[in-house]
Amino acid sequence: MGGGPAYARAVTSATPRVRQDHVDRFVAFRQVRAAVLTDSEPLELAVVVGETALRLDVGDPAILQDQYRHLIRLAALPNVELQVLCPEDGIHSGFTGAFAILGFDHAHSVGYVELQDDAVYIHVKSGYADIAWQRRTCGTSRCRVLNR
Repeated sequence: MGGGPAYARAVTSATPRVRQDHVDRFVAFRQVRAAVLTDSEPLELAVVVGETALRLDVGDPAILQDQYRHLIRLAALPNVELQVLCPEDGIHSGFTGAFAILGFDHAHSVGYVELQDDAVYIHVKSGYADIAWQRRTCGTSRCRVLNR
């Protein structure tokens, strides 16, 4: 869901996948990518995030507070749904890692899994399994949040 430039810079700088001389470029890319949520025709976004991810010590306390305010502003948008999965909710089907389901009005949905240095796109006609497992995982994770 992005974040302010300081948060994006702290996260990007902490990964060995990005050379230090490319950090500013990656931060700019993240900012442009996040803008699709507030465009005149914004994309819809539903996110389930683990509470522990929100507690990670990223940057200094001011950066983290700014990130929390940013997430609260995004969650208030009519096109964004942000749910937090608490550790007390226990193990869940999304525990094995992050993924996204990209849905389109006039095309098949596509599953997306980001890897350490690559990404995998999964769709029905690709030769990979369909994205039913991602839909089930997304559904059960969201139900855990709602049933609290």
